[in-house]
Amino acid sequence: MNGCDVAVIGAGPAGSTAARTAARSGLHTILFEKQTLPRPKPCGGGLSLAAVNELDFDLPEDLIERCCTAILVTEGACTNRIETGRENARMVDRARFDHYLALKAVEAGAELREGEALHSLEPGDRHIKLETTAGRWTARIVIGADGCTSRVAAGVRPKWRPDERRFCLVADVPCAPQEIDRLIGDTVVLHYGYVRHGYAWIFPKHECLSFGIGGLLDNAAVTISRFRDFLALWGMDRGSRLRGCHIPITRFRTPVCADRIMLAGDAAGYVDSFSGEGIRYAIASGRMAAERTAAALEAGNCSASFLDGYRRAFEAAYRRDLRVSNLFTDVAFAWPNLIMGTLVRSDQVVRRYCHVVRGELAFRDFALWSAACYPGLLLRRALRSLVPTRL
Repeated sequence: MNGCDVAVIGAGPAGSTAARTAARSGLHTILFEKQTLPRPKPCGGGLSLAAVNELDFDLPEDLIERCCTAILVTEGACTNRIETGRENARMVDRARFDHYLALKAVEAGAELREGEALHSLEPGDRHIKLETTAGRWTARIVIGADGCTSRVAAGVRPKWRPDERRFCLVADVPCAPQEIDRLIGDTVVLHYGYVRHGYAWIFPKHECLSFGIGGLLDNAAVTISRFRDFLALWGMDRGSRLRGCHIPITRFRTPVCADRIMLAGDAAGYVDSFSGEGIRYAIASGRMAAERTAAALEAGNCSASFLDGYRRAFEAAYRRDLRVSNLFTDVAFAWPNLIMGTLVRSDQVVRRYCHVVRGELAFRDFALWSAACYPGLLLRRALRSLVPTRL
């Protein structure tokens, strides 16, 4: 039976970051990925500048398909486009991006085992036994970074509740670069109110437009129908191939650590509920989980209580923003026209949100500022609606 210091399950942004960090700490690290890389990933592939800033290395230019400096937000009949003149987000192909992060982990000394899925794990006093599709292993610590439906999480927390899950669809529609420039150029398109408790989006890539929609997991058939309507609205084929995925939204109700086990990224539910962004928190949590792994092995203490220092460190950095995002989303998406339809009319609100996307402003500060401005914005909207339209 082969052994290692740390086994990381899942080679997404959280897992590859954890494996790279652990390997750089001198730990014998194995990164397990059930598929062969590069592999398709149902994701829009939008990296906020805040997510990019979580990396401690530069991304190669050929990995970045487009840099976006503008945002177009829509709610109902209201559309507002803001050109910030600054980079807000970078567009990547997730298959290539994830593969690159995994190779960075290998470069740091981690062993990557592709096409090897986890079947089961059995915690013990001195190590954890893992059974995969290719054999049996032991690890002193396991980091579960295997997504929303994590197998590792079964030994840590209960399944997600309905209010802790979202359902998303994506479709990458091939498009010539000149046509992309004509349609939206370097603009991120966000269409609020298009689906219950969520929004639709368009991310421009090099030779395709990445369409997506995400909302509550209560009526997938309606979401699919609305998504096809959204494609048609932009002149795309309603029959475009769709790919779906589930996104967890932490409410900070459940643990992310057990004896010798930690969860990171989507497996821990570390996703912003307002934007649906998970990559930023995947990178951060993967790094922090690996740092706690190194500390635990050095201290000879792999108990849940010691490993929970990872959760405390993550929450010290991000809990307030994610909790405020939950509250803001629950309220704003409950009355999309009344709230989002008012906020998107304000250039200042949209520009402030771009500061959040770039990592220059905490979401909680944006939400509190927006709440303070909202009564005045609503009054202005109401007064404008009373002004007769000129013939």
